[in-house]
Amino acid sequence: DTWSLYARPGVDLRTRSLCTIGALAALGHEAVLKLHIFGALNNGVTQLEIEEVIVQVCMYAGDPRMRAALQVAKKAFQEHKPKAD
Repeated sequence: DTWSLYARPGVDLRTRSLCTIGALAALGHEAVLKLHIFGALNNGVTQLEIEEVIVQVCMYAGDPRMRAALQVAKKAFQEHKPKAD
């Protein structure tokens, strides 16, 4: 399952979050992308890092996918509520 993948050794949660965002953006899975952006923000990933990973998608998945993912990210940033410690 997904959670067991995130618990594997060798790559930290921030890196896994960024890889997942890149893959979802490239595949055009906007509905799930938003949830993973929330998770990435909770894992300490910055908005700038998320945006840059999405921009990187443009070269490989095309401009329309990148633009759609950036729109999802913009909404996610506005709606994100940091988890309480």
